[in-house]
Amino acid sequence: MLDGDSGRPIAGARVTVGSSTTRTNAHGVALLVAPRDATMLTRVVAQGFPQDSALVSFRRTPRYGFTLYKPALQWPMYGADAARTQAQTQI
Repeated sequence: MLDGDSGRPIAGARVTVGSSTTRTNAHGVALLVAPRDATMLTRVVAQGFPQDSALVSFRRTPRYGFTLYKPALQWPMYGADAARTQAQTQI
């Protein structure tokens, strides 16, 4: 699991595959046993990041990576304002 803003691993995030849950290590890796050839809902929760989930096929992809982004660091809308005028009124 990576921080999409910095590219660094996210340690201590909770990863849930089916009914199994674990936390990521210092390298952002969580090891869980999934049934062979299964497609399961995989959820991740990390402090300071929004929750994310994906339907993961462990037959085709025995490894899966999530990239999470902090909402406070994201550009809230395209075009600087709701009318997309490209004009920033706060400057």
